[in-house]
Amino acid sequence: MKRCLVLSDSFKGTLSSPDICRIARSLHIPGWHIDALPVADGGEGTTDCFLDACGGQRIALPVSGPFGGTIDGFYGLLPDGTAVVECAAAAGLHQAEGRPDPEAATTYGVGQLLAHALDHGAKRLILGLGGSCTNDGGCGAAAALGVEFLDQADRTFVPVGGTLHRIARIRTELPEKFGVPRQSGLVPQLRGTIVFEPAYRNPDALRGLEGFSHLWLIFQFHQAVREGWSPTVRPPRLGGNRRMGVFATRSPFRPNAIGLSCVKLEGVRQEEKLGPVLDVSGADLVDGTPILDIKPYLPYADCHPEATGGFTDPLDGQTLQVACEEALLAGLNEEQRAGLMGVLACDPRPRYQEDPERVYGLAFAGKNVRFTVQNGVLTVLAVED
Repeated sequence: MKRCLVLSDSFKGTLSSPDICRIARSLHIPGWHIDALPVADGGEGTTDCFLDACGGQRIALPVSGPFGGTIDGFYGLLPDGTAVVECAAAAGLHQAEGRPDPEAATTYGVGQLLAHALDHGAKRLILGLGGSCTNDGGCGAAAALGVEFLDQADRTFVPVGGTLHRIARIRTELPEKFGVPRQSGLVPQLRGTIVFEPAYRNPDALRGLEGFSHLWLIFQFHQAVREGWSPTVRPPRLGGNRRMGVFATRSPFRPNAIGLSCVKLEGVRQEEKLGPVLDVSGADLVDGTPILDIKPYLPYADCHPEATGGFTDPLDGQTLQVACEEALLAGLNEEQRAGLMGVLACDPRPRYQEDPERVYGLAFAGKNVRFTVQNGVLTVLAVED
């Protein structure tokens, strides 16, 4: 009697390794004894191979899919208490059919499988890493197991392969969202400084930039990062009562908390400790806002005088008269005074707030500016340390 041993991995997308082996064992060839052993390389089918060889139970549970949502995941629990988890069960290539986007995929569901096994008495873990549609380095799985990843604002987030890198921060006189101009360029007196992260303090990266008058800043709404999104938002300038599509607004509450601002380049200079820094004006950004990229403004391509502004057109140019005693501004330099007056003239209040008795507080340049608004006139009451 001759013997034939079949060692088979899965046929991707058609048959699993155990299925192939069952077919092989069912064959009857005169003069031959056929045996079969399922094998796997850590990818799809690894759990089934262990269960076929060692026995045990297959445990199914809902987990996060590689692109969000919920999928049916599983792992194997062997008789000796070993849990066998394959990455492909929660972040496999077959789950990315029609969406080959590893930069957006996460292994969070893999971590959920590992956590479930540990919570249910697993004494040992075997993790198969093949067949994954992700390239997040396992950060998603680590997050599911309790590791905290912090962004530039010290907020927790789950990294994916395409997580953007901060190249710089902008320093402005506005530490809070209240008072930040609603659009860039509305307060040209407002100055800011862009300070690059150490990895990007190479003067060669700025070669030729001084020839441009304006820049596009791509930034993160770091104080508005949250899970989930809404298809509609309430623009404050419409009184907070009307809803508009999020993609028809510049609301910070977006599927991706990314913004775009156009600022005037006042100068490029070199500092001993910080390397090259950019002085800009007209920024509409909170102090410390992460800058993700910088691009030059191109007048021949970016300027469209015939453009229309939709529902924002009637709001163009609405400002307040500012009344402020000169003595109240003694603690600010000339540049800061000009910036503050511009910010106040743009009316930092939400449009739906019209109480003339209400006293507002605005943080600016280390000061607390207290004011009221009545009949189109903003009156500064105090500028306190």
